[in-house]
Amino acid sequence: MKILLKEAMTYKQQIKTNELITKLRIIKLVEKANFSQLKVARKFSCHRNTVGNLVYQFRKRFNQNLKNQLLNGVNWELAKLQQALQPLKNKSRQPHRHPNQADELQEAAIASWLFYEKGLRVGPHRMKTHITRKLHDSKDKFLQSLTKLTIRQIRGIYRRYSLKIKKVRSYTGAKVHIHDYQSLSCFQEAHFDTKHILDQKALPEEIYQQFLAKEWLPRYQWTLQFAKPRFRFLAYSKSLNSEFGLKYLLFCLMYVRFLFNNWEEKITIGMDQGLENCSGSGLKLNLWNNILSLINARAYQYHLGNDIRKNLIERSHKTDDSHFYVPRASYFKNQESFLQEAAGYYHYFNFLRPHSGIGMNSQTPFEVIKKSNLLMPERLMKFPTMILEKHIHILRKTTDFLLFNSELGQLKKEKQTIKKIVDVSQKYDFFEAENAQKVLTYYHIEEIGT
Repeated sequence: MKILLKEAMTYKQQIKTNELITKLRIIKLVEKANFSQLKVARKFSCHRNTVGNLVYQFRKRFNQNLKNQLLNGVNWELAKLQQALQPLKNKSRQPHRHPNQADELQEAAIASWLFYEKGLRVGPHRMKTHITRKLHDSKDKFLQSLTKLTIRQIRGIYRRYSLKIKKVRSYTGAKVHIHDYQSLSCFQEAHFDTKHILDQKALPEEIYQQFLAKEWLPRYQWTLQFAKPRFRFLAYSKSLNSEFGLKYLLFCLMYVRFLFNNWEEKITIGMDQGLENCSGSGLKLNLWNNILSLINARAYQYHLGNDIRKNLIERSHKTDDSHFYVPRASYFKNQESFLQEAAGYYHYFNFLRPHSGIGMNSQTPFEVIKKSNLLMPERLMKFPTMILEKHIHILRKTTDFLLFNSELGQLKKEKQTIKKIVDVSQKYDFFEAENAQKVLTYYHIEEIGT
């Protein structure tokens, strides 16, 4: 009577290392050595049905010629033997899909339509934000269903379709911080810049054509962004000039000063050398700084070329495209609706959108300001969104007294006459004929000089 010694390793352990060879040994013991399925099952510490299923598959799936070759010990190369035994290989037990994952149409919409066709090669979080802002008020039920996808579901789509986002890195790959964000206060460092909205490289063709077709839409976005909280003031215009630049900058800074009474803290503003600023002129920069000094602020110009100090505000323009112009441009029906959308974006960016930048810890700019213990930061919600051509008269009445005081100080240094001062006063909208005597009385003659 033949005796079968028990295997040192069980059937389950052996198939982890060499599945097909283990199964062939079991089949040979039953088919060639004529052992019962029960004895073979005890030898490999498995159930007799496991042995029976293997034998059944062998008899059913292999022709007689191949059976003889496998049972009679024909010299096989290992690779060919494993290839011949493939019908016995276990199938994967991995489920085809998770019950909570997105359906096939939703996955196709994310991967094929948005990521590749629309060129929205961003990460899952930004994709979620784009879908929500673009489609939350859509009347199409399928598009509405996309807005209900969770971040985890969108991540799953990215993994299954191997979607790779575009990343921008420095030449050396090193991270360069523009500011020491830990030591900064909320309104200490700022950056001032204009964005040309009609940038063909940033906007899809249909949105670019929409702006060209509607003359009432602005062409430029004016942005003053504070470094630590990433809080931004926004305005729009159809053209560029330095009056817009200077007076809008003064208007925003004075708004901050009067809200928080932080006059003792000097504000430093970086800006490029565009014509709307100082055009690279040191003389004009000195003139601007004379005016800004009245509210304890100072401006500097970036160097031409790749000055990393402008990276913070330049990167924010990409957010403007992906979170405002691309998802909301279809709602620009007239100038009033544009201003409503722009005001909504100002509120969304500053008060609702978490930021992943350095020191932000997924907080909104408003939350960072609130944690700095400034009094009543919610008053920032009332800042007006404006088109500068339409509202320049407001900026003039608000800021011209600073320009007048700066010019008056220069005239005092040069010891100019009272007649010269009166002539200068006619340039400014705030200066009215009936209060001219009050102004001249305030600035005593002996102080002005003769």
